[in-house]
Amino acid sequence: RYRLNFPGNVVPFNTQNADESEVRYARKLKAGKVDLSLFDEALKGFVALAKEHNFTPIVTYSPSAYTAYANFVQFEDPSLSDLLPWFSQTQRQYLAHKATEIGVTFVDLTPALQSAARTLKSKELLYHPINVHFTENGNYIVAKALVESVDFMEMKIGGKLEP
Repeated sequence: RYRLNFPGNVVPFNTQNADESEVRYARKLKAGKVDLSLFDEALKGFVALAKEHNFTPIVTYSPSAYTAYANFVQFEDPSLSDLLPWFSQTQRQYLAHKATEIGVTFVDLTPALQSAARTLKSKELLYHPINVHFTENGNYIVAKALVESVDFMEMKIGGKLEP
């Protein structure tokens, strides 16, 4: 559980503690009990699927709400204050490297979401506080970031180039 401390407003997040697995995996990764190569087969499968169905694969990283709201977050468990930012950064670096290695586009949505979070604060939340999924506004920021990051004029759709 955590809260977002905005000027003049505090918003509790993950109030039902529905997002526990991320903490478990972060701790396991930090302890060396798991590694990020677990993404490798899924990425290879995604590239194979793209080739089979003739579409351009794009790998994205969608940060957790606490990463998007890094400037405002306060964890109930203070030990997560260093662990979870490290976990997010480690995953992003790994996926960026792997995407380059396998020759696919990688889009890290973290900068766009963090920028929107700093601007909008609590006025228009990007994530739902209870289920920590994107709100309508969060989905809009993601879509906008993808359009700005990827040249859709060059995307193959159904075997032909379309605008």
